[in-house]
Amino acid sequence: MTTNRCPGQDKRFWKLKDIIEVKCPYCGEEIEFWKDDPMRYCSDCGELINNPAINLNCAKWCKMAAECLGDIPEEAIKASPIIERLKALLHKKLSNQPGRMQNALDALLLAETMMMKEEGNPTLIKPAVLFIGALLKSELVSDSEQNEIVELLGKIDIWEEMLDKVGIEGEDIKKICELIQTTLSGQRLETDESILVWDAMHLQRLILLENEVQLPIAVADVVNIIQTKSGKQMLKRFKK
Repeated sequence: MTTNRCPGQDKRFWKLKDIIEVKCPYCGEEIEFWKDDPMRYCSDCGELINNPAINLNCAKWCKMAAECLGDIPEEAIKASPIIERLKALLHKKLSNQPGRMQNALDALLLAETMMMKEEGNPTLIKPAVLFIGALLKSELVSDSEQNEIVELLGKIDIWEEMLDKVGIEGEDIKKICELIQTTLSGQRLETDESILVWDAMHLQRLILLENEVQLPIAVADVVNIIQTKSGKQMLKRFKK
């Protein structure tokens, strides 16, 4: 089952690269998105999932935006071009470590899916989750490899420079850096943003172990610390 697709694009000129496949954050089933699908229902679990490649910038000018995208919060529209610029910067930064970039995108998809049901400011949540996803250490990663990524991307002045470059304002930069530092240190604040970022980080760790023998132990470790209702629902995916 799909939602409405963009009525303002000519599909005759589309190519294979205009189709992407992602795993449903709730059940792990593959979902196929065309580039103009704002969201789709998972054919397995029935949950509505955002297209991680959609660019909401068109909602600012397209007269068909309401029909195509529905009632999108202004904060989400505002965050979209910023996040696209940040993803591009991260992609360049991680050009020699494509797996890390994919980890960042996987974590972002988790957060975006949770934000469909949970409260929180996307302008703060999305950048924080991208950095955390790229920096996460898996049990399968060597200490030397982890040290390399921390040196490349794990310092607050690097975050501040990149966030400023994509157009995020100073006060928000401070809040995003605090979210990253707090979450990576194993703590969380009592804010909607911190709780959602916390859940995204722990769920992303499970994704990194999804096909490994350590997964059941990792699931048992986080089952009592996931905070959001949507996060707890996603956790069922790893208990199969």
